[in-house]
Amino acid sequence: MMELQKMFPSWKLRQVYGLTETSPCATSTAADDIWIGSVGSLICGVECKLVTAEGEEITGYDQPGELLIKSPSVVLGYHNNDKANAETFQDGWLRTGDEALFKKASSGHEHLFIVDRIKELIKVKVSARTSH
Repeated sequence: MMELQKMFPSWKLRQVYGLTETSPCATSTAADDIWIGSVGSLICGVECKLVTAEGEEITGYDQPGELLIKSPSVVLGYHNNDKANAETFQDGWLRTGDEALFKKASSGHEHLFIVDRIKELIKVKVSARTSH
């Protein structure tokens, strides 16, 4: 992204963060508050928190933890999948499975950075086929 910004300095490259469950996003970079590498700041109506593996809330900057999101736009759950619902939706919070941290920009705005994936994203099943 930084190389592209150098090639086209007049462009305002923005990023967003979202999941299918957040319909459509939870953060966005403002055109006047771009921090390369950040997925922006929380959009209106979205709450989030970071928690440790033990479930303790992280309140400081530059401290990674699992990102949890709460918003009216978050889905209510997965259809006919009680196990996934119990793992993903807890006390009104969506457990994203992403490790993130907050940093404070010189503008004074908080920016979210996704730093790792905690939860397995895609499960692949390979089956052998034979042709006759």
